[in-house]
Amino acid sequence: MGAERRLGGLEQQTLGLEDQIKALGDALSQTETQNAGLRGEIASRTEALAACEARLEECAAQHRSVRAEIASLSEALGDAHREVEALVGNLAEAKRETSDGRERE
Repeated sequence: MGAERRLGGLEQQTLGLEDQIKALGDALSQTETQNAGLRGEIASRTEALAACEARLEECAAQHRSVRAEIASLSEALGDAHREVEALVGNLAEAKRETSDGRERE
């Protein structure tokens, strides 16, 4: 009778262990599914990040180009300003010469 009781206890323990193994298998399967989803999310975000980095590089290149254009325009504006100053100076000189000529007449 004692052996039967022990055998019954071992059977119960075995059933309990089988239930635990099944629960652990289910948890493992769920974890693997979650991991697959997370891997997909990581891949998607990595791809989006690469696209953002490429766009950032495009913007940086455009920024450098705009800065170079601004520098060129600034230089051209400075040249034009100097030319206008020279023309104003020439005009003032011509007016003085014209005035001086009229006064002499």
